[in-house]
Amino acid sequence: RRVVVTYLEEYMGDFLFDTFQPFHFYFNEQVDYKLPDPNKDNSPVHRDVYAQQIEDMPMENSPEVFGLHPNAEIGYLTNATKQLWVDLLELQPRTGGGDTGGDSRETVLEGIVNDLTGQIPTPFDRKAIFKAEKAKNTSGYLVPTQVVLLQELERWNNLVERMMATLKDLKRALAGII
Repeated sequence: RRVVVTYLEEYMGDFLFDTFQPFHFYFNEQVDYKLPDPNKDNSPVHRDVYAQQIEDMPMENSPEVFGLHPNAEIGYLTNATKQLWVDLLELQPRTGGGDTGGDSRETVLEGIVNDLTGQIPTPFDRKAIFKAEKAKNTSGYLVPTQVVLLQELERWNNLVERMMATLKDLKRALAGII
């Protein structure tokens, strides 16, 4: 506990809000991570200013932003590539040597597709969940956690539908239809 408090005081202290000497979390030629400048009359900064500053930030960051050495990204990408090749090799059919009547690549892939299709869950009924969640509140409005739940359910349903469509396309490709 003492260590955590010490780190919080050191890295998240009042100096973050010092108007005379602004603190930059990270700064280089392309980006400047800092809190928005305060208003002239010391009134609170509006939420839209924070939202716009977040929108202006780059989608991808170098490891230096997180305090890592630039080679950390190389190591990560190397490991990701190795894992990709391991996964691709595992998809290769395991057949015996010669012409012993082993399954073809298409047959093996079709079996994998059928197994995966059977394992994919059905999408959630968002309308029913929305009504149930709304009924829980006496005010008739959703609380933020319920809104997040519905947003995540929508994303989950999109993922499930995308997986099903991809597997259907793969089946059709294996059959030679597309």
